[in-house]
Amino acid sequence: MDSLIKFGLIIDILNAKYKTMKKTLLILLLLPLLTITSTAQEKRIKSKVVSATVYSQGAQITRTAKLILDKGENRVVFTNLPPSIDESSIQVSCSDAIIVSVSSQKNMLDSLSQSQEFQKLLGKKKELEKKIKLEQALLQIIDTERDVLLSNKKLVGDQGVKLEDLKNSLIYFKTRLEELERSRVNKEEIIAGLEEDLNRITQQIATQSSQTKTETKEFLVTFKTDNPVSTSAEIKYFTSAAGWYPTYDIRASKINEPLTIQYKGNIYQNTGEKWEKIKLVVSSGNPTNNGTAPQISPWYLDYNNYGPYRTYSSTNYPPTSIRGTVSGTVTSSEDGMPIPGVSVIVKGTNVGCVTDLNGNYRITLPSNASALTYTFVGMKTQELPISSNYMNVSLQSESLQVEELVVTALGVKRGEKATGYAMKKDVNESIPVTKVDYQTSFTFIIDMPYDIPSTGQPICANLNNFEVPSIYRYFSIPKLQSEAFLESRITNWEQFNLLDGEANLYFEDKFVGKSILEVSTADDTLNLSLGKDESVTIKRTKLQSFKEKNLIGTKRSEKREFEIAIRNNKKEPIDLLLKDQIPVTTNEEIKIKDVNEAGATLNSKTGILEWELKLQPGETKKIKFSYTVEYQSGKTLTLE
Repeated sequence: MDSLIKFGLIIDILNAKYKTMKKTLLILLLLPLLTITSTAQEKRIKSKVVSATVYSQGAQITRTAKLILDKGENRVVFTNLPPSIDESSIQVSCSDAIIVSVSSQKNMLDSLSQSQEFQKLLGKKKELEKKIKLEQALLQIIDTERDVLLSNKKLVGDQGVKLEDLKNSLIYFKTRLEELERSRVNKEEIIAGLEEDLNRITQQIATQSSQTKTETKEFLVTFKTDNPVSTSAEIKYFTSAAGWYPTYDIRASKINEPLTIQYKGNIYQNTGEKWEKIKLVVSSGNPTNNGTAPQISPWYLDYNNYGPYRTYSSTNYPPTSIRGTVSGTVTSSEDGMPIPGVSVIVKGTNVGCVTDLNGNYRITLPSNASALTYTFVGMKTQELPISSNYMNVSLQSESLQVEELVVTALGVKRGEKATGYAMKKDVNESIPVTKVDYQTSFTFIIDMPYDIPSTGQPICANLNNFEVPSIYRYFSIPKLQSEAFLESRITNWEQFNLLDGEANLYFEDKFVGKSILEVSTADDTLNLSLGKDESVTIKRTKLQSFKEKNLIGTKRSEKREFEIAIRNNKKEPIDLLLKDQIPVTTNEEIKIKDVNEAGATLNSKTGILEWELKLQPGETKKIKFSYTVEYQSGKTLTLE
């Protein structure tokens, strides 16, 4: 019996030791899995935009984020990033950790535009819809009461209707119907006002709805440290959903004073990001352009060989014959709704604009314009040749493809090279701006925090103000237009880093119109049209008394004489370049004879006449010129 008891005790001890060994073995087996789970745990971090370098098309964004890293590898997910990122441009740096890898992915759950403002708009829309339903119900009650009155307008009784009762009934019907009609008109006005407010709110919601439907991106970054550390990371990337274009305010107070030019940058972004109190840099560069220099091939001359002439492909259009402005509306191909914030750029220039809340745009064309480029985040970019002064465009949605990107450089942060540039500070600015000139571009550094909302609508920043000595001269071709245009001739204009852009013109403190500043086609002197000046009057008249028709044999001879009268109504003397013409011909049967240039310089090849005149205040000058054309009788010529 004792032996059995001892044997039982031994069995219990062995079972206890087995259970202990089993637990220890289980812990040893689970320990690597726990370590792996701990190592693979992701930290989701939000970053903040701190600076942006905005190019004519696109922008480089810099973000920062605070990190608390454990010893070893740390997987950090930077969330809520815009979908328009060029993944090949991603740069991540951290001074206290090694970056093992970087990849990106889409997140369909987050939205960049679920802001309080957007939620308020949705709330206002629901409130307005509720009010409209209530007013429509009250209007229905009014109509119902009116119908009841009209359906019971017959007065009947057993002994007829007394005259007094009839009068009282008619007064009641008349008074009540008038009250109902006034109430009805009042309710209709209230409903119309509410529907107008609802349409306005709906348009504002449509402005942000494209962002609401757009997914965000995330960066998955693996950091490695030897010790726990509290640090920060910097993220840089390029996005196409931003840009800027220049415009100018050009003012001439008097024709004997310098010209004042206000250089403005119109900066826009539709990334979905918050650019609040950021450091802003505006650059004339364009990273989207192909930086590869062209190469020329041998030209083998032979019959039926047309040589290496330039051809125009779908992306290389010839200059258009359309002049003035192009306007239109940009809509979505999916629902036909207007798209606000679309960037419209004249291809190959910095001339551009952005569509308004109704999707409308209007852009002034430079002389070398060939095509317009329409760009909007989440939509396919369209490039169309300029074919009309009115161009409506429909943009299609673009599917964003995301590929993994691995960075092999480990935490190396390089400073930007800025070799061979000069820096100067411009004074008399409404905002402090520093200008930096590089070898192939220049930048304006805005020396104060700036806000650019993600609406696609441009925010105007004053980049520079300067006065330039100018030579003023009036110019007129009265045969085509009987007005005098004031021209400003500017030398040494290269020092101001001007770009092609639309200009608002002011003369003697009055807005006189718009023009295009075309520096890409200028030589050492920049000619700028400042618009019409009504104080200089010009009239061109054909003198009928000198019209002759002489038939001599088979020849017909006709003489034309014109008078141009110019008057200077200004208080200052003016210089005027006056142009007209006489016909030229390459037909031997047609002769131009007896030309009276009236002191003009005649270009015999083109027939252009030029007079350089100086008029004193209040002075009037008259110029008479004439010519005779001899040609075969029975033929028809246009001689005027």
